[in-house]
Amino acid sequence: THPLDFVKTRFQVQDGVRSKVPKYRGTAHALVTIVRTEGPLSLYAGLTPNLLGSTIAWGTYFYGYNYLRGIARENPRLLDERGQTGPLVNMACATSAGVVTCFATNPIWLLKTRLQLQVGEAPRYRGMFDAATKVVQQEGFTGLYRGIVPSLLLTSHGALQFMAYEEIKKMIRRYNDGDEHLHTWQTLFASSSSKVFASCVTYPSQVVRSRLQQLDPNLSVSLKTSPGTDLAAKQRYYRGTVDVVLKIVRLEGVRGFYKGLAPNLMRVVPSSTITFVVYEAVAKFLGAKT
Repeated sequence: THPLDFVKTRFQVQDGVRSKVPKYRGTAHALVTIVRTEGPLSLYAGLTPNLLGSTIAWGTYFYGYNYLRGIARENPRLLDERGQTGPLVNMACATSAGVVTCFATNPIWLLKTRLQLQVGEAPRYRGMFDAATKVVQQEGFTGLYRGIVPSLLLTSHGALQFMAYEEIKKMIRRYNDGDEHLHTWQTLFASSSSKVFASCVTYPSQVVRSRLQQLDPNLSVSLKTSPGTDLAAKQRYYRGTVDVVLKIVRLEGVRGFYKGLAPNLMRVVPSSTITFVVYEAVAKFLGAKT
């Protein structure tokens, strides 16, 4: 599914004004055009940070979420009349786990974005570690945390997804004769529905993050830039989260916040569904309560 993530990122930064990324008419057209003009291997740019980031993110998130829910279950005041954690408690646990995950993975997502947006010219970055070195040298260590504000806002994605997932599970359990564990098809339905819901609500933050994490359209970065210096911050086209939002609203309208949504859903819904099916199967095998 990485090529879909690659295409999604390309769509997200197409502002119609300063972006150097070619314009695509749709997901299929983007894939064909990229293969024809940049080669099929270009679709896998940023694969290493994507795999690393996903591994760290899911591991940290699931561990943190279940650890916090375990603590909540020990406090009767946080349980509903059926002895289960309610939606607000689930959201609080998911958000807390998401914040920790966000700070751990934001630099990795920034490197992925930079690698995926190298178009036309000789590649500025030769790989993940080369990109990390140059970002730190040319933009300072804080450059790795560009886009951290929308990334923090994106923690609500996991919170919304888990809240929706838990609520759908509760509705399904009413028809399962008291069986705590879901059938496979029920897990497929609950996980895919909750993922689509959370994705549609939080996708604008992804677009804003990509606009901030790309090499700013106004900057022509010299490799001779003094180490540790932020690159002409006042000359940046996107000066912060609010500035990005205002520019998108003014120049692209609300639709600008949903560029790349189709390839994103095509990528994340199946992978999320598989993850939850495996998670529920393992939990059932171990006899754990989910």
